[in-house]
Amino acid sequence: DPPSRVARLSYVTGDVSMQPAGIEEWSEAHLNRPLITGDSLYTDRASRVELEVGAATLRLDERTTFRLLNLDDSAAQVELTGGTLNLTVRHVFEGQTYEVDTPTLALVIDQPGQYRIDIAPKGDSTMVSVIDGDGEVYGRDNASFQIRQGESYRFYDSQLKDYEVLDLPRQDDFDQWCSERADRYERSPSRRYVSEDTIGYADLDDYGSWSSAATYGSIWYPSRVEADWTPYRNGHWSWIDPWGWTWVDDAPWGFAPSHYGRWAYVESRWGWVPGPRNVRPIYAPALVAFVGGGGFSVSVSSGGPVGWFPLGPLTTSAISTDAVSQTTELALAGFTATNSEIAGDLFHNEFTGPAGFYGLKVLARNNNTANQAVILGGGVGTTIGTVPEPGTLSLFGVALLAGLGLSRRSRAARQG
Repeated sequence: DPPSRVARLSYVTGDVSMQPAGIEEWSEAHLNRPLITGDSLYTDRASRVELEVGAATLRLDERTTFRLLNLDDSAAQVELTGGTLNLTVRHVFEGQTYEVDTPTLALVIDQPGQYRIDIAPKGDSTMVSVIDGDGEVYGRDNASFQIRQGESYRFYDSQLKDYEVLDLPRQDDFDQWCSERADRYERSPSRRYVSEDTIGYADLDDYGSWSSAATYGSIWYPSRVEADWTPYRNGHWSWIDPWGWTWVDDAPWGFAPSHYGRWAYVESRWGWVPGPRNVRPIYAPALVAFVGGGGFSVSVSSGGPVGWFPLGPLTTSAISTDAVSQTTELALAGFTATNSEIAGDLFHNEFTGPAGFYGLKVLARNNNTANQAVILGGGVGTTIGTVPEPGTLSLFGVALLAGLGLSRRSRAARQG
């Protein structure tokens, strides 16, 4: 099964390049891109990047070479072959570890703390500064070394025999930037409403406000959106193993509401319901239902998802159907259905969607004649043309959420 957590690019400035796992080419790194095992990053001169991994944050200074070696529910292992990395761990679940491998050693952390790792320009030594917490350093031939808070250690060999213990160096610009970024998490008002492991919660503070709804409890409302805005509108789909099609939101605050909790339409506006604060969150590539033929689900086998709507807090399953007469999933998502006819053949249901949905186009199968595309919601479905069998045209518009438009198809298939 896919792991329940992922890494996220939460801050990017300057010239930062990314090499996705299994891809030879490097490309520009983008905000909100989930990172998986095997992904690599490089920060050029005057560039920095921040990554979130559960309740931990990794920050890279300029001219740093970084690779994510392993990421699952219990271990986060990264490789640093050049440059400088700051690791801040706010919370650790039982059995979890964070590991930073360098050409000289492996730093292993299993408790909250803050650490800085510097690779010498020639790569022949590693300095570990323990700003807060404790840790263990491992080398060749089962060598190990305990490191303590308030000290720096420079190791010159992989057997950890040649080393020196130093005072913590004076803070530089990178340290000050790390401290400012860390304060965002510690002082975030959103921290009172979400689990510590919810990636992206600190970005909610500047773009919305928290309230309470009788049905859902704590709920967050975005404030800098258009009047007709709907979730999962501004962004794109990207194929990311092992989850498959993954939503990458354009908004700086878009990561947490796209991958945790559920959206609800309350009092004529959309709000995000994060779920129980004391429960460890599970990452999802997107919390939407896809509508279409050929067996759509959260991971789409070919062509890319082109029709979707956000799952509500009470929705338990996504759509996987090639016949609109199968209405269970739509009903769970808040759609009501009544029988209706098109061209004299009873072959689909009329759906009236929940508030905020209109013009939902669905590829329906007429069991007696041909497949047809119909509009559901706001009245009896209307035939808009005969279409091929589901699956024969991979990017046929099987469903479009309010205002998305047919031009959405090409963007939906875009990798990134």
